[in-house]
Amino acid sequence: GSFTGIPGVLIGHGRKMAWGITNAYGDIVDVVALRTPEGTDNVYSVDGTSHAFGERIEKFKLGKGDDAEVVTRTIQTSIFGPVLPPDWGSGDKTPPPLTGEKLAVQWTVATMPGEMSSLMSAFWDLAKATDVDEAYLAVQEFAAPAMNINMAFTDGTIAYRLSGAIPVRDSQRVDFPKDGGRRSSLWSGRMPNEQKPQETNPDKGYINATNQRIVENGVASQQFIGFEGATPWRAMQIDARLRAMFEEGKPTTDELLSIQQDATFLEVKTLAPIFAAHCGTRPVEGHDEQRVQDFCDAVGAFDGVYGVDAIAAPYARLRHELFLAALQAHVDRYAAADLSGETFVQMSLFQLVQDEHASQNTSVFDDPATPEHDGLDVFVTRALKPALDAVVKDFGGGKADWRWGRGHTMSLRGALSSAPVIGWLFETGAHEEAGHSNTPRAERGDPNNHFRVTNGAGLRLIAEMTDPPTVRMINDSGQSGHFGHRHLEDQYPFWSKGEPRVL
Repeated sequence: GSFTGIPGVLIGHGRKMAWGITNAYGDIVDVVALRTPEGTDNVYSVDGTSHAFGERIEKFKLGKGDDAEVVTRTIQTSIFGPVLPPDWGSGDKTPPPLTGEKLAVQWTVATMPGEMSSLMSAFWDLAKATDVDEAYLAVQEFAAPAMNINMAFTDGTIAYRLSGAIPVRDSQRVDFPKDGGRRSSLWSGRMPNEQKPQETNPDKGYINATNQRIVENGVASQQFIGFEGATPWRAMQIDARLRAMFEEGKPTTDELLSIQQDATFLEVKTLAPIFAAHCGTRPVEGHDEQRVQDFCDAVGAFDGVYGVDAIAAPYARLRHELFLAALQAHVDRYAAADLSGETFVQMSLFQLVQDEHASQNTSVFDDPATPEHDGLDVFVTRALKPALDAVVKDFGGGKADWRWGRGHTMSLRGALSSAPVIGWLFETGAHEEAGHSNTPRAERGDPNNHFRVTNGAGLRLIAEMTDPPTVRMINDSGQSGHFGHRHLEDQYPFWSKGEPRVL
């Protein structure tokens, strides 16, 4: 597996090893809040000493002709890196950011150019590796971004290594903006490879790297690697499946392959009964009592398996609207929309829903605009109307219509699919798909677009460590990828059923 234009195999096998890669969420970018004297725009202060901003001129030619418009921008620079322009982050869907604060960006790719010289040759060396030591050296050449590399060797060895240049920071929190008034906010080097998380032949017999956080709270390496990661639900479900398999003996490759099709979202088993207990306690404008009852019953009955025929839309939509309602009671709707997708927010709300249900009167489920404590009854009712409105609009008005596959569909779209009149020529038909972003079958549905799949596991791969490895792989389209080509979609049925083909 690779990407167009990259002269190397990013996921695959050599003669003695096979490897897979997932994003490690390593924190390799810091935002630095600069200290600028009031009334000045060209000076910032570090440790009490004034520094003049540098400048970099960037030109963008909008077209190929000699008379094409050229847009020129002047970017200020600092000792920490380039300064974000005043209108950064603004666009059609977000308000302009706060003005008056200058933010610099410190990024490993920009500040450690010498570390980036072997990005592609790293994968050439990895393919040639015959043991863990050789593979370890190759992995460290891939300096950005930080990636989880799972490796298996024909001699039976399995190993995990973290790639990437991880910056060494001072004691400031890695998940907060740094203080630009301190020179110590500059990185002091790269984290030694031997201090990175790593594993070789663990006693449990397997390694599971599913984008979850790779360091625990409070350990020294967290200060460098960061707090981020995907929600743990996929990793937890995969771990449960693997443990169950190992209790029966060594699993076959087909048994392991079946995990990729698992559509279980573990969170649901905890939250669905709580949502149902607070659902339908008050009338919902625009919906009769029976529909509200059917909706709430469906929420409580959902077992968390996002199959195409599962009545999953009510839970998925109510969860989305409830999290938004809780956030919008405290921040504006733009910030609420951004925050609702953050891992730490979702995990915090998962716990706070349980706390509020246990009558702990959390501040999150209390609207500051009302004098009394609101609680889950009020917030679930507040979320119920937009949830019902959306499900009826996107799926239909009856319980039988609320099948997950009715909205959770996938089509392959080319770059021109959004073009007027001709866009349909660059989009395939919609196929019903199981899964969810928080299940091992990781197909993310967009709640703002009928839960249609926007991204997911486009590649399925499994390697049996014969000598050399026997690899089965499939991607979600055909070999060509060109719209109008007879092979555009011919691999899709195999991908959807989880049936990769021998390379």
